[in-house]
Amino acid sequence: MRSCECGEYDRLKRDLIEVAKRACDTQLQAGSGGNLSIRVPGKDLFIIKPSGKGFLDLCLENLLVVNLVGEVVSGHGKPSKDTMTHAGIYKFRPNVQGILHVHATWALTFALDECEIPLLTEEAIDKIGTIPVIPCIPGKLSQNHQEVAAKFADSTIRVALLAKHGLIGVGETLREAAELCELANESAKLAYLHQLRKTAVCAGRGVP
Repeated sequence: MRSCECGEYDRLKRDLIEVAKRACDTQLQAGSGGNLSIRVPGKDLFIIKPSGKGFLDLCLENLLVVNLVGEVVSGHGKPSKDTMTHAGIYKFRPNVQGILHVHATWALTFALDECEIPLLTEEAIDKIGTIPVIPCIPGKLSQNHQEVAAKFADSTIRVALLAKHGLIGVGETLREAAELCELANESAKLAYLHQLRKTAVCAGRGVP
C-alpha cells in the first residue's frame, strides 16, 4: 500500500472510530455487539470492525479492510459475522458510504415484538420515511445477510429494524448513518412513552 493510500485509510479509520465513540456516548451501543463500516472511495473495499471488539476498543491497528466478497485484504483478525451484510448493501447501493448496526435499547423494545417503530415527528418522517422490520431466520435470533442487503436495494430505505436484534442504518457518510439510527431510536422512545401516556389517560390515572 502506497504512503498516500495509508494516509487515506487512516483518515477513514479515524472517522469510523469517532462514530463508534459517538454511538456509545448516545447510548446506541454497549459491550462488544453491533457493527459499523465505512466504504473506501473508488475501490471495492470497506473498513469494518473486527469480531469480538467493542466500539470503544477500536483503533487504527485492529480495524480490518475487506473486499466485497468478505476477504480481509489488510489487517489481522476475524471479520465480523455481519461482514457479508455490509458487503451486500454496498453492492446494491453505490451511494452508501457508511453502515451502522446497533443494539439500541428503545428500538429493541419494538424489535423484540417484531413491531415497526411509529414515526411521529415531521423530522423522522422526512429523514427516514419508514422503518421496515426484517424477520429472523426461523429458529434463530439473527437475520439472513442476503435478505437484509436486499431490503436496502430499495433506495428509499435508510434504516431497518432487525427483529429480536437491533437497528441498521445507512448513509452517504457513516456519520449520517449514525444520525439516522439516533433519530430512529429517539422515535422508538417517543412512541413508547406516547403510548404509555395514552394508556394512563384512558385508565383515568390523571396524567396531564
